[in-house]
Amino acid sequence: AQDYQVSVLDVVCVLF
Repeated sequence: AQDYQVSVLDVVCVLF
């Protein structure tokens, strides 16, 4: 679950 959250944060950083 934690890995998923980290992935989401990384994606958001890349998008924004």
